[in-house]
Amino acid sequence: MTTPVDPFTFAWAARCTIDLIGNAKASALVGKSEDTLSAWKHRTNPRWPRIDQALALDLAYAAAGGDGLPFLDSFQALANQARESEACWIKFAADCAALSKDQGEFNAAAFNVMLPGATQRDADRCMVEVQEVMTRAGAIVRRIKSICRWGAGSRSQMSGGIS
Repeated sequence: MTTPVDPFTFAWAARCTIDLIGNAKASALVGKSEDTLSAWKHRTNPRWPRIDQALALDLAYAAAGGDGLPFLDSFQALANQARESEACWIKFAADCAALSKDQGEFNAAAFNVMLPGATQRDADRCMVEVQEVMTRAGAIVRRIKSICRWGAGSRSQMSGGIS
């Protein structure tokens, strides 16, 4: 049974190219055994072809009438994911900075309510400020959920960021 692979991944690219040009030709092109080629087609395999091998497979795939260049397409998809991830982290940092500002404004309003002579207007201002903090915090929670993918395992996977 063929295991499913996500499109625009290296396993997908290996499957597209090798299935079209055939195991024997692919093996001769990249100097690897057919067992290695078979392993490249599985998403759980930790090893992938070198860039020169991927290029050779892409060119043979195109020469055999395949549409596009699967390894190049996969590299481009990976680069796009990295750019999107970086943009998410930048937005997250901006959201955190705005939350800090809102939190400071709430703190000032809260202290004003505690002072002798505080008015209803001070209390109303405090309520507005705490609502802004809650709204901003909700946006940050949504941003965190879009950046982090929490799996069933013991480790979380981040879609980007600084290591």
